[in-house]
Amino acid sequence: MQKNMPNIITKATVMIYAMAASLLAYSQNTFERVFDDFGDSEIRAAIETSDNDFIFSVTKEGTIAANDLLMKVSSKGELIATLDCEIADGYLRYLGLFEHPELCDTFLAPALVCDGQAAREISIVSFDKDLKVIDEKRVVFADIIADLSPVVLPSVTVNGREIAVAAHVLLDDHSYAQFYVRMNIDGLLLYEGLDYKYNTISFFVSSISLIDEHNKHFAVLNQASFQGGHQLFVETLDSTMCVEKSQMLKYDNSGGQDYISYCPFDTPILKSLNDTTIVANVMTDVFKSNGEIYHGNCLVSLDHNLTTTGTSLYFYDKVNTAVRLPLRSSFDIGDDCLVSCSVINWYSNHPMYKTQCLVTKYDAEMNVVWQRFVNKKEGYYYPHFVLGTEDGGSLIAGYSCDLSYQHGYSYILKTDSDGYLSINELDDLEIKPVAVYPNPCTTNVNVEVSPDVKIENVSLFDISGRLVKAQQSDFGSIDISNFAPGMYVMKVTLDDGKVFEEKIVKK
Repeated sequence: MQKNMPNIITKATVMIYAMAASLLAYSQNTFERVFDDFGDSEIRAAIETSDNDFIFSVTKEGTIAANDLLMKVSSKGELIATLDCEIADGYLRYLGLFEHPELCDTFLAPALVCDGQAAREISIVSFDKDLKVIDEKRVVFADIIADLSPVVLPSVTVNGREIAVAAHVLLDDHSYAQFYVRMNIDGLLLYEGLDYKYNTISFFVSSISLIDEHNKHFAVLNQASFQGGHQLFVETLDSTMCVEKSQMLKYDNSGGQDYISYCPFDTPILKSLNDTTIVANVMTDVFKSNGEIYHGNCLVSLDHNLTTTGTSLYFYDKVNTAVRLPLRSSFDIGDDCLVSCSVINWYSNHPMYKTQCLVTKYDAEMNVVWQRFVNKKEGYYYPHFVLGTEDGGSLIAGYSCDLSYQHGYSYILKTDSDGYLSINELDDLEIKPVAVYPNPCTTNVNVEVSPDVKIENVSLFDISGRLVKAQQSDFGSIDISNFAPGMYVMKVTLDDGKVFEEKIVKK
């Protein structure tokens, strides 16, 4: 036993150093950063570099004929560099950011080449991690295509040396179709496919994802508006970009009294989880047997035959709450987790109103690990996408404005693996595992809590600081029907000692 002791110590030492190196490699920097020097702008895509910095594409809102910018931000939120890739024959609208398949610390940015409101080419810009342009390639599409609209941007996925694009296009005969294309990163067009069954202007592609790398098969999530209403469709494409199978995405309502439907609004997203499963993030309406309607968000897993294999549902308040998806990418898939993002309008359907951002982390089986409610104390914050980061955290980027709704700017928030910022003394931002609604209210206040925390007690105080109610159990709904109208402060104490406050207005 003693003879083996040095070896055991050596192995333990190696393990300690390995663990320390691992922790250093994935140091959990958190930050919040406002970019108001770009004017009204929108961050549309992001990617993490090998040194855990981030590169973003930024569109100047309200500016028709202007290039999108590329922006590099350090792992601590510092602006390092920007790139305006000037071209002579138009301007660029970036469709995504991807790693180069062959060159280390080199990236690809497919972009529409726009002239006014029309686009018939895609540019493939390659650049290094310092935002130095390496080259630009062009792909010109078939003559029958009149316009790839820069308003409803195409969806792009990159795998190895190939790029796949799905777009809703206007044809020369003034009809509409779905356009699917494969090209390589050198600008060579491989296959084009047109699908005419969605000949409607009220249609656009949500997302495209590779599902079979060997055979080059893809899945797309589409939404269309017909006379019978709005519908969501999942389709598979073969290697020539022709549709193999198409079916409507719908919930199996045979198992209970509630009727659940998927809503083809906002921007539902589809991504490949592994070799057998694809996941869609969609809006959901729940019609209760008692006539109440709830709104929420749902992850739907499907196999490659488009058979639904699982769902992860979560819901919020009733009719007076709107739940929507971010404009660009509502969820991201990491090595062993999924990160989803939703936008909650507690009091109004108007998009520019007080909102909360709900970030949810799942394990690989789509079980909720934690939920965090993010919002500004003043003004409003609307996320555009969420990105799962190498350290297990998340990065949320979006658009924000002040209380007057006049001054808008881009916003980036980087959390740790538990969904929090490391600095809690924030002037205008709140991250909580607890949500309190509706507010204002008349009878009951609902308290929603993340599954990774537990409530110890809930206390309510009037404006003078006098305790008016303390509740030790049944925290889901707090009865305040006998309170006088006015302002109250609710303090929610968790079992770990953390206290979160919320001002409540009793009508």
